[in-house]
Amino acid sequence: MRRTLAALFLFVLFGAAPVWAQEVFIRAGDTRETGSTSSSQTYSYGFSYFQGFGENLAWSVGYLNEGHFSDHKRDGIDVQG
Repeated sequence: MRRTLAALFLFVLFGAAPVWAQEVFIRAGDTRETGSTSSSQTYSYGFSYFQGFGENLAWSVGYLNEGHFSDHKRDGIDVQG
């Protein structure tokens, strides 16, 4: 619950601030593991920055964290051009 409130606070804080990017995405949620003997829950979040150059060129960079289960840790930086 504390993480949800913190994420909501950051969303409102940065949502009200001016941004010089063409697009900024902030996303957050919870992740649940099902299908095993013990179900567990963790958080997930990510953010992306997208900038266009002219009519046909663009690049983006971001970070995605898909939660941390005992045998599944997927998070990292993504870059696309």
